[in-house]
Amino acid sequence: MNNGDPLFSIIITTYNSEATVRACIDSVLEQSETSYEIIIVDDASTDGTPEIIRQYTAAHPNIRGIFHSENQQKPRGLNEGIRDARGRYISIIDSDDWVGKECYTKRRKRLEETGFPDVLISGLTAVSNDKETVIKTPFPLNRKMNFDELLRSCSDIHTGRHLCFSWRMLFSRKMLTDNDIFVNESITIGEDFDFNFRAMKIAESIVACDESEYRYSLISTGSLMRSRCKKNLEESVELQYNTRVSAGMDIGSYRSDLLEYYVRDLTFIVITNQINSPEGLTPAALKRILNRRCFRETWKMTGFHLYGGSRQDIFLRLMIKFRLTRLYCRVTGKK
Repeated sequence: MNNGDPLFSIIITTYNSEATVRACIDSVLEQSETSYEIIIVDDASTDGTPEIIRQYTAAHPNIRGIFHSENQQKPRGLNEGIRDARGRYISIIDSDDWVGKECYTKRRKRLEETGFPDVLISGLTAVSNDKETVIKTPFPLNRKMNFDELLRSCSDIHTGRHLCFSWRMLFSRKMLTDNDIFVNESITIGEDFDFNFRAMKIAESIVACDESEYRYSLISTGSLMRSRCKKNLEESVELQYNTRVSAGMDIGSYRSDLLEYYVRDLTFIVITNQINSPEGLTPAALKRILNRRCFRETWKMTGFHLYGGSRQDIFLRLMIKFRLTRLYCRVTGKK
């Protein structure tokens, strides 16, 4: 980092984001902090997003735009932003979210107070219509930890989804590039968790702070994560499971939280996703889902074995066990 380089490189990826991207960019420009650059990577938008970005780049020398001629998905855009960045820390903002005016001032203060750690984890504020809900980080505040210490400090590391969102974190750019840590471009769902995990695993110091200036919009016009059917969701869920297990996040006090996350939450989400797919929930699709390692192993840990009888019988037992009868009726056509 040269003396003239900014403290923060703020990366925004866009795709058909004309309804929200102005508010996102403006929220950064309104910061009291001034040591930042904005890198906006547009993934071949077909609406007015590219022209909006060009208006901002023409008016603000600290904003740069990168434009794809073909859609290449968000992970590629994030990696291009990281490679193009010059700041000491990488910050990511989704194009349908925004930040409070003191966000980066508060983050700078925490960085300075804690000796500029490799990773800084913040809270967030979830926004739905006019309602705002502050969600604090669950980790011990303002002290340096390594990844193992961070994990051991949180009892709901899985169900709380505390490692799932890159926009909650600042990453040392040098740490990322020196260790070749980039977003996995082969996955398009859950890429945040995979990237965060690999970055924090090699980080020498991680600090959590009480800043919650990031505004996470629960209302979106184009977010992939809010679509009815998410392509490659099964593969992503299993990849995350393998990653969690490889880090020992399935033993001791983590086990019950892992079971709750996969048995209670993700089984329902993946089956619902399959229902909303063009294929629908066929017997073959249900068999495929239940035979994935992440579900096979976690259900087995509960003592509820997914075998014996027809697949519909198995599914009925599964639904009754977790009182998901409405979903069962939808799948089978029964009342």
